[in-house]
Amino acid sequence: MRHTVMVVEDDEAIREAYVDLLEIEGYAVISAINGSDALEKLKKLKASEMLPDLIVTDLMMPIMNGNRFIELLRSDKELGKLPIVVISAISFKNDRGIPSIRKPLSIESFIRSISQYCA
Repeated sequence: MRHTVMVVEDDEAIREAYVDLLEIEGYAVISAINGSDALEKLKKLKASEMLPDLIVTDLMMPIMNGNRFIELLRSDKELGKLPIVVISAISFKNDRGIPSIRKPLSIESFIRSISQYCA
């Protein structure tokens, strides 16, 4: 079974690198440029019953940052169940049991983390 990962990252180069790495590893990937874009896409995916297996999100983004995105995501009965991994250069106040990875990160640690949470 092919797993699907949603990547939420405002930096285009980083987002494309994550997408390329995940696709090389065999994942299907959905990308979003910020939390608002991600929520919009998730609502459409929810309607078609095609939700991702994992969401990887940055914290520092314009329009809607990662903390607000996670807050709104968790307030939805169905979307709130989706596993999340935070990847950010800033520290993440984690009172929800959400795993986080600090940037910069190696390719190996990125792929290992995704495979761990997308099992």
